[in-house]
Amino acid sequence: MMVFFDCECANCKGGIGKICSLGYVVCDDDFNVIQKEDIVMNPESEFDWYLFSGKGDISLSYSKEYFKSQPAFPEFYEKIKAIFTKDNPVVAGFAVGNDVGFVNSACARYKLPFIEFRAFDVEKILSQFYGEKRKLKEWCRFFASNDEKLQFHNSADDAHATMLCLKYFCQENKKSVSEVFESHKDLFVSSQQMLDQARERERKKKLKEKIERFHNRVNRSPTYTTVLNQNFELDSSMCRTSSDLEKSLKLVHKIYDNGGILRRHLRAGTEKEKGGYVIFSNESSEEAKKGVDRRFLHAITENELSGILE
Repeated sequence: MMVFFDCECANCKGGIGKICSLGYVVCDDDFNVIQKEDIVMNPESEFDWYLFSGKGDISLSYSKEYFKSQPAFPEFYEKIKAIFTKDNPVVAGFAVGNDVGFVNSACARYKLPFIEFRAFDVEKILSQFYGEKRKLKEWCRFFASNDEKLQFHNSADDAHATMLCLKYFCQENKKSVSEVFESHKDLFVSSQQMLDQARERERKKKLKEKIERFHNRVNRSPTYTTVLNQNFELDSSMCRTSSDLEKSLKLVHKIYDNGGILRRHLRAGTEKEKGGYVIFSNESSEEAKKGVDRRFLHAITENELSGILE
């Protein structure tokens, strides 16, 4: 048994998707539809203005009043949990990491236990196999499945469209759906993975905010003067992961204590007089530093900088 699902959200402010509908289609391994439903709920949050503006290509299937008249996510929690876990179905979706994340966010928002499941990403297998990225509607046209009369951005219909895309992919490549799942295990996304990614994003956000506080700050009474009045900029290689940012924050503290100044973007120097220092990770290649040379700035690694700071 397979379950294809899709979520629509009222907004994603603060990195938290407020689900207003969760649609799903249950089918067998031959893509015969057994059940289809759109679970419409009150997001208990404001809707992004464009969702009912008629502008752009996103338009929700129901009125704002109808969404708000429905129960909120907790009312449907047990049902949604059963959809993803009862009888151990294979779950799938389009760019499904987003939707798994939305379910995680809803559980966290209402202090409900996380639903442990994993889902196959149909968008990834299509983009990998055909070498291009398309929206769900565009993939449906690619596979000539428009005759299904689906309303896009209706969660249940989007789930149905995702099912059809995988069905036509299997037919075109003469593979069973179980063969596709078996040979592309890396395209499954788990709720735990998305939870870890969300925690990583939050850690990075907090560390960036701490670093941000040092921008343009001048220490009038530095403990040391090894880089007094020198200007520094963090290269992107110092900001990729939370571990990178933790190291960067320690360096930034030391720069401040040593009389240096952190800038968001250094002004270019001149051929006669180079400007400040761009800090690179120890693993950065010489090729990566060439852009700094063109701006007549100094390139310095984190180890080199640590070696001169008190």
